[in-house]
Amino acid sequence: MKNKNIVRYKYEDAIRMTNLSDVGNALLFFVFCIGGLSIISSSFHAQICGLTALLFFVIKQNYDWRNVSLNWLLVGLYLTLFIIEVIKAGIPDMQLDNSFGKGILLNVFIGMAPEIYICLRLLFVIPLVKIIFIEKPTVFGTKS
Repeated sequence: MKNKNIVRYKYEDAIRMTNLSDVGNALLFFVFCIGGLSIISSSFHAQICGLTALLFFVIKQNYDWRNVSLNWLLVGLYLTLFIIEVIKAGIPDMQLDNSFGKGILLNVFIGMAPEIYICLRLLFVIPLVKIIFIEKPTVFGTKS
């Protein structure tokens, strides 16, 4: 009984971690939109982040994450959207004015922002992969 509860709690935690995929992409979408909502029409990065966030938000509403094949399909979908983004739009660049001194730390951070963006986008797929390998709780005596 205790082991079943541990498996169920770990599974529920893994499901909660999948929120990172849609919430994280939504936050990246809003970061792109800081400059104004007009950027949505011109920034493919913002469009992909918004689409990914919306897509995974809708999927999570009615999906229980027990089907391993479908989970792999979702990971593939996420990575496909990421690859399309990188191929079509490249790595985002920072378009800030360098006419005023910002300080060395801010300059380093701004210089690293594209790499941070790529790392974040790849990190958001980890919970989707983790849920594939975590033990699923039994339902009515059988594993799903």
